This record gives sequence, C-alpha cells and structure tokens, in this order.
Amino acid sequence: MYIKLDRLSIRAKFMKCIALVLVLFFVETLPANAEIKNITSTGEYIMGEDETMAVAKERALAEAVKSATEQAGVYVESYSRTSNLVLAKDEANVLARGVVEVLDKHYDEPKYTGSACYLRVTITAKVDTGNIDLLRRTFQSKLLAADLKRMQAAYEDCQQDIKKLKAQLVQTSGNEKKNIAQRIAENEKRFRVAWLIEQGYNSAVQKNYEASIQAFTQAIDLDPRYAFAYLNRGNTYHELKQLDLALADYNKAIALDPADDSAYYNRGVLYGNLNRYDLAIADYDKAIAINPDNVYAHNNRGIAYAKAKKYDLALADYNKAIAIDPNNAYTYDNRGNAYFELRQYQQANADYDKSIALDPNNKNAYNNHGQVKSALGQYELAIADFDKAILLGLNTTYVYNSRGMAYNQLKQYQEALSNYDKAIELDPSNVVAYYYRGVANYNLKKFESAIADYDKVLALDSGRFTGAYFYKGLALAYLQRHQEAIDVLQLYIGCGNDVNRIETAKNVIRQLGGLP
Repeated sequence: MYIKLDRLSIRAKFMKCIALVLVLFFVETLPANAEIKNITSTGEYIMGEDETMAVAKERALAEAVKSATEQAGVYVESYSRTSNLVLAKDEANVLARGVVEVLDKHYDEPKYTGSACYLRVTITAKVDTGNIDLLRRTFQSKLLAADLKRMQAAYEDCQQDIKKLKAQLVQTSGNEKKNIAQRIAENEKRFRVAWLIEQGYNSAVQKNYEASIQAFTQAIDLDPRYAFAYLNRGNTYHELKQLDLALADYNKAIALDPADDSAYYNRGVLYGNLNRYDLAIADYDKAIAINPDNVYAHNNRGIAYAKAKKYDLALADYNKAIAIDPNNAYTYDNRGNAYFELRQYQQANADYDKSIALDPNNKNAYNNHGQVKSALGQYELAIADFDKAILLGLNTTYVYNSRGMAYNQLKQYQEALSNYDKAIELDPSNVVAYYYRGVANYNLKKFESAIADYDKVLALDSGRFTGAYFYKGLALAYLQRHQEAIDVLQLYIGCGNDVNRIETAKNVIRQLGGLP
C-alpha cells in the first residue's frame, strides 16, 4: 500500500531570521575582494617638564597610529569605490581607524635638549579592508557613531590641552607652576584612559577580545567612575557570551551615568538574549525616554513585543524606527517578520524587498524573503532566495530545512533530501530535518530509510512530532510488515491530533486486517 505524502497536507513550518541589532562588536567572514596590506609610519612627541616617559611614549605612538590611519584612508577610499560604498569624510576617517592593527613598534633612543626630550617611534601596521563594509554598517548606528566620535574627541582634547599647559608651564613659577604641573598629571590620566578605551575598542573590532577586556579594565582602574569604560567592557563580555559579567558592567555604567541611553539599550539587548523580554522592554522604554530618536531601541523593543505576540505594538515600534531612519534595512526585515506572523504576506514581501534593496548582502533578508515566497506558494522564487542566502554565507539548519521543504512542495524529492542531509550534518539532533527527510525518503519509496528517519524523530521528540508514528506506519504497510504497521498506527490514533490522519490510519488498519 503506497499513499503519497504530499496528499496528506504536510504543513511545512518555515523559519525566519530576526534582525536583533546589537551595539556591540560584530564578527563576519572576510569579503572576497578584501585586501590585507602592511604600512609603516612614524610618530613624534616632545616630552616636557613634569611629564612621564610612559605616557609620552604613548602620545608618540598615538601620533604614529594617526599617521597610519591617514594612509589607511587611501585604502578605505579605494575599497569603497570598488565596492560601491558611499562614505562621508568623517565616516571614512573613523573607518580607517578601525582597519589599522599595529603589528610592531620600535622606539628610537630618546634625545634630550635641556628639560625637553624628543621621542620617535616607528610602527608597522596591518590594514585589513575586510572590515570596512562591516564597520560602515556598524557606523550607521547613531549610537556607535556617537561613541566612536566621543573616543576620538577625548583623545584630541587631551592633545590640545597638553600643548596649552606646556606653553603655560614655561611662563609661570611658584604655586601657579605647581598647579599647572598638577593639571598636566590629570591630563596624562585622561589621555591614558582615552587611549586605553580606543585600544580596547579596536581590539574588539579585530576580535582580540582578551586584549580588549584588558584595555577597558586598565581604563577602569585609572578612573573607576568612568561609565563609558564599563559600558564598553560590558559589550566585550556580551560578545563573548559572558552574560553575568556583561550585566554587572551594564549595571555599573547605569549607576554611574543614568542619563546614557546606550547603557539601557545594551542591557535590554542582553535581557532579550536571555529571553527576559519584560526586562528588555523596560530597558528599551528607558532608553527611548532618554533619547526618543534611538532607532535601535525602537527596533529591538519591536522584536521583544513580537516575541510576546503583541504584533500591533511591534508594528508601532518598527514604524517609528523607519520614520526616524528610513534607510535601515534591519527594521524593514523585522517589520516584514511581524507582517508574516499576521499572515499579511504581501506586506511582508514588500518589506523584505525594501530590506534587500537597502542591503543587497543581507543574507537574513533573503532567507525571510524565501519564507514569504513559500507561504505564497511561489516555491521556485523561494528556492532562489534560499540559494542567495546560502551564497552570502547563511550556513544554518533552518535555511537548508526551508529550501528542502520548498523542493518537497515541488515534488523534487532528491533535491529536498540533499538539503535535509546538510541540515543534519550541521545539527545531528535537528528533529525537523529528520522528520522532513523521512517525507522525502518516503516519496522516493526509500521506505527503510524513511522508517529510520521516523525512528530518529521519535527518539528525539515524540511528544511534538506524533505524525512520525503515522508516516512510519504507512512505510511499514508498504513493506508488508502488517502487524508492525498496525501497532504503530494504533499508537498514532492514541496520541495524534490530526482528525484526517487518524481517519486514514483507521482505514489502513482495516485494510491490513486489523481493528482500529
């Protein structure tokens, strides 16, 4: 007895990608056209009276890095032209800083002239253009843009201030000279903190998280009341999934600076990752109260509402985020997800179209676009979207399962089978993949293989996937293992909840000579 499974209303459950926006440090693969170049630059600094050698050396090093950054700017501009990226001048300057990594440094022997000491350092730095597009999209976060500019402004302020203090120092005497010496010491402390914060951030961008945490910790040791240092160290712990440590740092940052919306925002992201959506929403509320134009807080609060199935509230937040920034691809992607859950597929499709138009490399948007095409019964188009998502680097069980389900609907069972194989290779405990691979094997009349898949499903999760009893019973019936088929189908009648399948199971049992 052979019954085609596509006639039995197999409902494919497609999976969407949610674009949770993190103001953290991102990790992606290197683009194909990325280049890595080494450059050499020098930095100089004249250490004056009452300055310390260690900080003076750091100031010279900072000048060398600044020179390397200016050279890196050439590569940033060249890469942006070949990659069709549009960069503003201030954006290019910030991005150039993020692609420079110091590999080696060498200090010349100090040269003394009176009370002044001339310092010179030569560095070899690596310029990795593979980070440019990623950093550009990161920079589009107004929160991050403000933070990056804040770091550079702190450094520049220290450099300008020390010049003025040194000029004043040579013109004063007595108590006034002591006061200026004290201000120089304070400037050195501020410079060290600013320098360490920047080093910590750049180390995180380059995925050297241990060095990043060390730099932020040193900054905190120098200034235990600097909320920005705790916030950034929390972000690095968050990136490492050390959530308890991240939460402690976010709490400290908020205690020190309760007017900083980004601290509430990032703690909200952490709570969202812990599935504590009530706490996440409360933090996004606070971030938005401080900064109503925080587009990412609106976006992520929308996600939290969607998780709670409060889609009207989610849509309101997504609409607000889009009104603030109509060029943010992630928000259209997420609003599309909300429309998808409401089965408003045309609206979802339009939002995914917009997301892809804004960011043609958004692999999650292609996956989601494929889901809505499948929901609309446009399986060939869905497969093209899943192909694109995979080409862009989406290598997950859900994209292969989704593509396999689309092939299954087109009755291209061999292609479906290969996708489920890939999903199982990525996650050997993925019950969905075994379940639908069993469907493909059944339709290819590979009944022994189908039975093996259904057995695996039942071993992994018999509670949710009771349909595996039903399909296993049909496969056993085809192999003329009648009593086994009757026993398994009776199990399904006892635990299944699909009326049509239960009636079919009873009919098959009767045809096999049993009593349902």
